[in-house]
Amino acid sequence: MRGGLLAESKSDNGVSTFSAEMLTRGAGSLDREQLARQVETMAGELGGFSGRNSLGVSGSFLSASFDEGVDLFLDVLLRPNFPEDEIEKTRHELLQGIDN
Repeated sequence: MRGGLLAESKSDNGVSTFSAEMLTRGAGSLDREQLARQVETMAGELGGFSGRNSLGVSGSFLSASFDEGVDLFLDVLLRPNFPEDEIEKTRHELLQGIDN
């Protein structure tokens, strides 16, 4: 979807990167650990990304887990829950990365 650096201004610089990171920190009724466990159980990958002009989610799952993988993908894309504790952790991690 439209996002990334080209969609940001000085006042909200970094919001796309933050949002992309938060997408897999909880979705639907799943918290970060439950989501990660389900993806791992399916031998899959699921993550948010942000670039110059886009923001999105990418996923890869074994064909045997296709339906369940698509359900998780859609939860992350359409129902992220941005848990309060994960917001602070992510903010801290991103700021730490800037300092280094």
